[in-house]
Amino acid sequence: VRPEQALGPGPSATPLHLAALAGNLAAVESLLRAGADPVASDTLGAKPIHYAARAGHRDVVEVLLAGVEPLLSRPGPVPFHDNVGDGPLHYAARGGHRPVVELLLARGFDPRRSNDGYVTALHEAARHGHRTIVELLLAAGASATESDGMGNTPLSLARAGGHESVARLLESVLPEWAVLRSLDTVDFQPETDPEAVWLA
Repeated sequence: VRPEQALGPGPSATPLHLAALAGNLAAVESLLRAGADPVASDTLGAKPIHYAARAGHRDVVEVLLAGVEPLLSRPGPVPFHDNVGDGPLHYAARGGHRPVVELLLARGFDPRRSNDGYVTALHEAARHGHRTIVELLLAAGASATESDGMGNTPLSLARAGGHESVARLLESVLPEWAVLRSLDTVDFQPETDPEAVWLA
């Protein structure tokens, strides 16, 4: 079970994870001052910023980004991704949280980046029917023609989910060949998980 699909926080969540999930800005700031690790992972690789992004807590996401600034001067990348390669932008797009998506894009998060299954934030936004997020991601340079590892395009996911407004938007920016290719939907599972219960 992925952390965004569970009924509660993922295994091994730290107090900082829990404060981020709750949107408790004062607790997040206090924990960071006390030395809490801003990129600590639960057992599924989710960081506190993932919890805050999926819950839509823009102010907490901003503080957590500031908390990792000292890490940016160290060699190597800052580990912003979970065990399947989802970054905060995937989580925010999945949840439909425009202020968080806008913040992450402004801070340089790449809307074209895919996870280990070749799923982008645009795939997530389209699958969940978040038209405003789809618009933001497209404006930021996300590719509407990319297929995930199962062959699904953002358009095919929007159609399969019954998100007609999103599908029409994607059709308007795609070449004809891509629209025709998206008629084939591969391995789409309707939303039946309890994702909406936690991190709603």
